[in-house]
This record gives sequence, structure tokens and C-alpha cells, in this order.
Amino acid sequence: MPDNKPASLSREDAYCKNCYHPLADKGVYCHACGQKVVPLRVRLTQIILETLETVINFDSRLLRTLLDLFLPGRLTQAYFQGQRQRYLPPVRIFLLMAIAHFAVLGYVLKDQLNEGISKLEDQNTERAYFSIFLEELALHRDTLQSTTPAASGLLDTLEARMHRGRTDSIDLIRLQPRQGGFQLQPVSISLADIQKMKTDSLLRHYHIHGFFERLVFRQSLKLAFEGSNIVGVILGNLIWMVILMMPALALILKLLYIRSDRYFVEHLVFSYHYHAFAFVVFSLALLFLTGDGIALSEDAVGIQLGTGEANNWPWAFPLVLVYQLLSMRSLYGQPWKKTLLKSLLLNFSYLFIFLLFLVATFAFSALTF
Repeated sequence: MPDNKPASLSREDAYCKNCYHPLADKGVYCHACGQKVVPLRVRLTQIILETLETVINFDSRLLRTLLDLFLPGRLTQAYFQGQRQRYLPPVRIFLLMAIAHFAVLGYVLKDQLNEGISKLEDQNTERAYFSIFLEELALHRDTLQSTTPAASGLLDTLEARMHRGRTDSIDLIRLQPRQGGFQLQPVSISLADIQKMKTDSLLRHYHIHGFFERLVFRQSLKLAFEGSNIVGVILGNLIWMVILMMPALALILKLLYIRSDRYFVEHLVFSYHYHAFAFVVFSLALLFLTGDGIALSEDAVGIQLGTGEANNWPWAFPLVLVYQLLSMRSLYGQPWKKTLLKSLLLNFSYLFIFLLFLVATFAFSALTF
């Protein structure tokens, strides 16, 4: 039989340079650590071949994983049947699809959200400068009237027109201490004060004390005049939100199938694969999104995700729900009625957990951006 070891390695050097374990007479891999036996002086062609081998191997695993991901329950069953070399690990495919999904989400929505919030910032800044102008006009009014009495009527008319449809204050959020806790309350702040005073002076002027009260007020002020920065922060925190949600969802599955002998990690792997599929579906829906996009106004921020016959979202949610039902039926093997009931319970619990985590994520983002 021919010797498969590289010719440049002598019998004296027939040991692994990584773990120093003696090499077998045949084969080009160390059976102790798995490192390939290559000459110490590596040529450029060797680097290129290693790179191509790594990329092709990763791409084939990724493609195989994505294809079988569309078969409900297939990846989870294969993982626990020991077929792990063929596919990407559950955490890796989950993270890849999550990162891709939020990248698509940022691509589709971030610019529109930033543009809308920037408009609100410009409006607030313009109103603040305008309040300063009106104050200065009022200060010089007596002087103008004494030197030019005829100007009184003109000034009254001018002020009335300039005040029409405008307010000289803005409502910010204040954390008001109450018995047994706190309560968020709007507080009306003069736009002129915002323009003339520093933040610390505003806190003293409006009698806002305490660490959390000051923190909420500062962030509320920052959101009104520098709010576009929060979009990127929220998108980044949403990835952490879905990562932290996975154990919670696995715990619900563990409770739903408490009589089975499955370990917690089996439910966790199912959660990773299920969400990876959901990320793929929702990413495709976002990429082909049509409609009115983002609608922002001074009073509210709304997102309109497509309207009319070209709306792609109606098919996405039912597809993910059907996939979940089929995956649970395939993996856990219970009758359809039990599977359907547990799927409904899972979705109800999931909705509650999702809203809880979403509110926490938005609150955390608002307090830290």
C-alpha cells in the first residue's frame, strides 16, 4: 500500500507537531488531535487549498442545513439521532439566521425610522428656537411701542399669527414616586427653558430629584431632540432579546411535555431550529415588503407594513404557525388533537413572553441609548 504521508516528512519527524503524538504509518491526519500532516514550510497553494476546503465544506453544511430546515422537525430529530456533522450546530444556525434577519430588518426599516424621527427632532428644535424668538420679541415690545405707537396693532397681529397653531412647551416623561412604587407622568416643559438651560439646570428648575427620576427625564429629553440614535440601539438589543427568550420558550415546552423523558436541552434545540426557520420566513417577507412603510407624526409613531394585494405579511405568520404545529407533531409524536392544543398553549404563552421581553427591551434601550 502506498504511504499517504507527505514525502517531505522523514521517519524521524513522524509525530504530530500539534500534540506530539506518534503518527500512524498510513493516513494524513493525526488520530489523536485530528490535525492534518503538512510540511512545516507551507506554500501559497496549500493556503489556497485549505481556504477553499473550509469554505466549500461550510457552504455545503449551510446549504444542507437550510434545505432540511424547511422540513418540520427534521434538524432536531437528526441532531439527537447523532447526525451532527452533516449540519450546522443548532446555536450557530440560530445565530446566523437571527443576525441575517435583523440585518434585513435594519436595511428595510432603519433608514425610514431614522428619517421620521429626525423630522420630529427638527420640529422640536425649530419650536424651541421659535420660542426664544417670541420671548425676545416680547422683551422689546414695550420699547417699540414707546418709540412707535402705531406699531402696537401690527405687533399684536404679528404675534397672533405667529402663535397660531403653535405651543411654547413640550411634554416629556417624568417618573413620579408613588406609595409602593413609581408612576410615569407627562410633564410640560417650556421650549424656551430647554433652549436656554442646561439639563442639570432644568432638573433643578422643575424639581426633579432622585436617581431614577433624573434618568428618565434625561432620556426623555434626549429622545425628543436626539431620538434617531435609539433605532440602532433597539435593533442591536432585539438580537439579545430573542437569545434570552430561547430558554423561556424551552421551559414552556418542558412543562407542556412534562410526562415525557426528554431533557430540557432537547426543547431548547427545537426552539433554536423553529426560530431559525421563522427568521428565514420573516426576512423573505421583509425583503419583498410593499406598502406605505413608516408613518411618523408629532403625536405618534406608527409602522404600516404593506397594504393592498401586494402585502406579504399575511402568508408569513400562518406559515410559521403551521410549521410549528408540524414540527411538534413530528418531534414529539403525540396525536393531532393533543399537539394542536399544546401548540395553542405554546403560542399563547409565547405571545405573553414576547410582549414582556419586547417592553423590557424598549425600556432598556430608551434608558441606555
